[in-house]
Amino acid sequence: MKQFKLWLENELDDLYRKVEPDILASRDVQLELSTTGMVKIKTIEKALGVREGEANFIAREFNKRHENKKQQQLFAAQQNLHDLKQRQDDYYYHILPKSRLKHVLKNGLLPNQQSTFTNYKQNSKGRIFLCEKEGLNFWKERIEQHLFHNGQDEQLAVIRIRKDLVLNIFSDEVGSRDSITPSYYTNDVISPKNIEIVL
Repeated sequence: MKQFKLWLENELDDLYRKVEPDILASRDVQLELSTTGMVKIKTIEKALGVREGEANFIAREFNKRHENKKQQQLFAAQQNLHDLKQRQDDYYYHILPKSRLKHVLKNGLLPNQQSTFTNYKQNSKGRIFLCEKEGLNFWKERIEQHLFHNGQDEQLAVIRIRKDLVLNIFSDEVGSRDSITPSYYTNDVISPKNIEIVL
């Protein structure tokens, strides 16, 4: 068994040594290596025209010898930033019943107005609640459920305000915990001219 294992390892090492120059000559491999710091199995398959089983071993061996840890960390950071931008943008969002939209577009968002969540009264006094784009689905669903249980069959509207136009913003710890996304509040009036309708 030990001899077979040694023979197999030698065969695989020979295979790798034969194909390594072709891998290094591949433009796709060099591009992926310089971008992500490592090479995928699929890229090896394409570069060499081999089956997945062989490509798996070859990719593993190639990455052992040629991976760039620093580039991998840089690429991961870039991906995280990209993911964050998909989830968050330059706006704060606010969800409200459509029946209140006309009033808000005329007068702005005002603290101390009637709360949508009657069971959040203590947390909501004097506050205007805002969320990131990634929290919209959670808060929309939560508000719909709350209105339904209170016998209010209302459509919802989504509005947004550019972040740089909200000067005093605070973390809403209760909302952030419930939604598992950053949630905020402000005590300031939000002018109607700063409000954009999303939905």
